[in-house]
Amino acid sequence: MTEQELRRIADRVADALAQHGVFVEDDKIDELVATLHAFVLAAERGVPQMRG
Repeated sequence: MTEQELRRIADRVADALAQHGVFVEDDKIDELVATLHAFVLAAERGVPQMRG
């Protein structure tokens, strides 16, 4: 997934959250992109099991 695709998704997520009263400031979109990127990688590779 490209950076541009992730940014478009982040913008849509921010819009959806705003409809529910949760606002993502413009200067936090990069952090949302990074979070989405990590989520996509985890979904592709799987999340390692935590040992307790």
